[in-house]
Amino acid sequence: MLHGSSWSPTEKKIARSVFDAALQSELADLIAQVRETAATLSTADELWDLQELLHRRRREISDKYDYRYPRLELLFVWLLRERRIALAQLQGLKPERLARIESVLAQALCDEERGAGAGQDDPAPR
Repeated sequence: MLHGSSWSPTEKKIARSVFDAALQSELADLIAQVRETAATLSTADELWDLQELLHRRRREISDKYDYRYPRLELLFVWLLRERRIALAQLQGLKPERLARIESVLAQALCDEERGAGAGQDDPAPR
C-alpha cells in the first residue's frame, strides 16, 4: 500500500482533475457499450443481462473511484495500468509521490507480465 504525505492545494487540484477526467472517460465507455448492447436486444433474458451488467459495473466503478487522499496514489497506479490516464497528467505532484506511483506501477506491470506468462489474471488492486 502506498503511504504518502499530505496533499498540497496544487496537488489536490491536479488529482481532482485527473480523477474526474478518468471517471468521465470510463462512464462514457460504459454508455457506449450499453447503447451498442441495447440496440441489439431482442429477448427479455438479454434485457436482464444488460441490467445485471449495469448493476455490476456501477458497483465496480463506485468501488474503484474512491476519492480519498490515502487511496489516490494506488488509484492512479491502477488507472495508469489500464491506460485510462497518462503519467504526464500527474505532472505537478510532488516528486516523491510521482516516484512512488511509478515504482508501484513498474512492479504491477512486472507482476502482470509474470502472471500472463503463467496464464494467470492479475486482479485489480484494492
